[in-house]
Amino acid sequence: MAEVNRRLDFGVRVAGEKAQLPDEFITLSQLPELVDTSVTPYNEDLIGEVNNINTDFITSYNYVSNAIIVTKNGVVLTPGEDYIEISENAIRFAIPPSNYEMRDLLHIYYYCKDLLAYGAGVPYNEPLNGIIDGANVTFTTTRSYIDRTTIVIKNGVVQTLNTDYYELGNNVISFVIPPIAIGEPDSLYIYYFCKSPGTSGSGDAYYWHTQMVASNVWHIIHNLGKKPSVMVTDMDNQVVIGDIMYINDNVLNVYFTQAFSGNAYLN
Repeated sequence: MAEVNRRLDFGVRVAGEKAQLPDEFITLSQLPELVDTSVTPYNEDLIGEVNNINTDFITSYNYVSNAIIVTKNGVVLTPGEDYIEISENAIRFAIPPSNYEMRDLLHIYYYCKDLLAYGAGVPYNEPLNGIIDGANVTFTTTRSYIDRTTIVIKNGVVQTLNTDYYELGNNVISFVIPPIAIGEPDSLYIYYFCKSPGTSGSGDAYYWHTQMVASNVWHIIHNLGKKPSVMVTDMDNQVVIGDIMYINDNVLNVYFTQAFSGNAYLN
């Protein structure tokens, strides 16, 4: 079975490059009205044997039908011609993927129906915890992460999983090259889906807001009983900075220079 390469956002990342969503991939607002708004954008390598014979491959989670993008060796394939959907988490290729000379790389972008049920419904981000001394390579997160959902950033540059760092499980990662403390210490930050729902690592309650209708003013009723920190991302999971106005301890507005849809995480 192929190793699943799960990411928080879309596209293959190289250090310092912004991940891009395929042009053909529809936005959340374009999904049929009957689709549950709790669906989550997701992407991964298709799971199955690449052996010149097998044509059937699966995804880790159920996807929204007719809203997937499949790529082979980086090229977007045509649904109905190159592949068909045969179930909520399986597709069938017209021509078996090949492993002659170079193994075909099969990737899928989709809206996941049941990611929340797997305990990955809470995105989280924080500085990595650990000693930066030019020798230590092991760092931890406050909360346990879902495997292969981490995005690690060093000095503003996205690091590559299994090349620049490794996930050791639960809440531990290991860098290949020790972060250095000469001059200005390396800045280490991590984004991930956490396993522990409901509170942050310090026990604080959080609120997850989805802005379905594009707007330059987001009105958020969170009922947290405090003035929380706010992190906003657009539908491509890119962080967007806005001006926050706290109406009271349970309600706030976020103002932006242009209208867009996305998510806000309050903690």
